[in-house]
Amino acid sequence: FKNADLLGLSSNIKRTDMNIITADDANFDKILEDTQGRSIVYFGAPWCGPCSQLAPIMEEIASENPEITVVKVNVDEAPISSSKFYVRGVPSVFIVENGTPIANKVGNMRKPDVLRLYES
Repeated sequence: FKNADLLGLSSNIKRTDMNIITADDANFDKILEDTQGRSIVYFGAPWCGPCSQLAPIMEEIASENPEITVVKVNVDEAPISSSKFYVRGVPSVFIVENGTPIANKVGNMRKPDVLRLYES
């Protein structure tokens, strides 16, 4: 969220990278409501090996593409948000447009695959 301070969200948002937002059940809906256009929302967990492999890829995408908002959700800390998106396995990557999921994939992905999913 490049303008989180302007939206009054900065105190509720944890950033893991300049363009990665860490969402939880308290701020997930607000983040999606306030994000214009497409974003990448990925669900994972600290105990998930493939999630650990996907995290640096998402950080790379966020740092190389500042126009893309990347939202990270820990399924253990955000069970309500995870159930809203029917997350059944991790990692799960969703492309969200104006608050609505339009595409998703479960499992580890390479960077070109994430970008292709985003652009599809």
